[in-house]
Amino acid sequence: MDETEISLERLDLTIQQSKVDDERNKEQEEMERRVLYKMDIRLIPLLALLYLMSFLDRVNIGNAKLANLEADLGLHGAQYNWALSIFFFGYISIETKPSLWVPFIMIVWGGITSLMSLVKNFTELMVTRFFLGLAEGGLFPGVVLYLTLWYKRSEQNFRISLFFAASAIAGAFGGLIAHTIMRLDGAGGLTGWQWIFLLEGLLTVVVAFAAFFWITDYARSARWLTQEEREFAEKRLKEDAGEAHAPHFNKRHLKAALHDWKIYLGMMMSICTGMESYSFALFLPVIIKGLGFNRALAQLLTVPPYALAATVTVSAAIHSDKTGYRGPYVVGFAIVGIIGYLMIIFLTSVIGKYIASFIIAMGLFPCIGTGITWAVNNLAGDGKRAIGAALLTMSANIGGIFAGQIYRASDAPHYTMGHTIAGVSLLGVLILAVIYGTLLKRTNRLKVQDPERFTKNLSEDEIKNLGDWHPGFYYIL
Repeated sequence: MDETEISLERLDLTIQQSKVDDERNKEQEEMERRVLYKMDIRLIPLLALLYLMSFLDRVNIGNAKLANLEADLGLHGAQYNWALSIFFFGYISIETKPSLWVPFIMIVWGGITSLMSLVKNFTELMVTRFFLGLAEGGLFPGVVLYLTLWYKRSEQNFRISLFFAASAIAGAFGGLIAHTIMRLDGAGGLTGWQWIFLLEGLLTVVVAFAAFFWITDYARSARWLTQEEREFAEKRLKEDAGEAHAPHFNKRHLKAALHDWKIYLGMMMSICTGMESYSFALFLPVIIKGLGFNRALAQLLTVPPYALAATVTVSAAIHSDKTGYRGPYVVGFAIVGIIGYLMIIFLTSVIGKYIASFIIAMGLFPCIGTGITWAVNNLAGDGKRAIGAALLTMSANIGGIFAGQIYRASDAPHYTMGHTIAGVSLLGVLILAVIYGTLLKRTNRLKVQDPERFTKNLSEDEIKNLGDWHPGFYYIL
């Protein structure tokens, strides 16, 4: 056999191997599409509904205020503001509950929300709001971690933002639902705000019972996936994490989390975003009413800003997942939100201020959703990621404590101080995001240029448990 025949034979083998590889890739792509579709259909709608119910029960006190809650309970001075803030003291206290508790805690917080219809004074309102925060505390960090156990980093922003967009949808539906429920004012001897708490709490309990039969812990235990699909779902996560894959919790994860500057920067951003998001959600009905609208119309006018926020949040997440970047979106939408706050402070016309609320919502919600995903994306190892998610969410709710205080009744109807504090806080997010992204970029460069500095003097077991500090794990910018 001469050299020409040998070359042709090798070429033929190469072509055949290429065809085999193409077929294998097509099969893998088809399997991935099928598995993602099943996961999306099974997980995302339910999780979004759970967070919608959580956020609805958390902020319906803003709608209840328009239904004469303050007058009926005899609240005065800053008591309403403290009734808002006390929720977040309870929420912070229980941030690390796992997602397995979700249906149970839903029944508890739904029951507490319904019981709020029976409160007679400030003390009873404070107690029920505190325990409502305790019950809801396990939901958000648990669900964020839960999604990271199913999706690759490049897929998470869209899914987490879909889940987070439920808070915007809750704001929209909250206004519509409250407007409808308030028509029951006087029925059965209950006022409009009592009906709001009673019915929205009972709705949460109904959803909780459905969640008991729907939540699946891990891909390996998902009966709605075939055995081949279960194995593929776990394999793709391991490949995504690479050598940073560390599925089992150990004490190193706690130490790594508590010594990680990424988590502390993320916590500072979360405090800022928490202050803005909760102040916006808690006070939007009151702010709009302060523009001169009656209480029924004020409830309805809260719907459009939230609807826009949900749409932009999901659209931004899709684009972010396609580009593989997070930081530029956080910075860009923070700028949009700041512009909105400047408008609502300095514009004098009612229409101008109402339009400003759209711009605030359009900047605020995508900034928060992508920011959370960005922070969690850059933590590797299930234990460290769980601790990080809990600390980040706890920090957001520290912001929630402040949120309840910055919009004072004495500042009505313009609330200049509240808007100024919220806008400055969003400026803080922008600055922190730039610092965070710059440090991540620098660390990635070091991992490429000098990978040994991250493994020097470490045992094989310690290198295996480095998590996101492993030189083979590159941070998303």
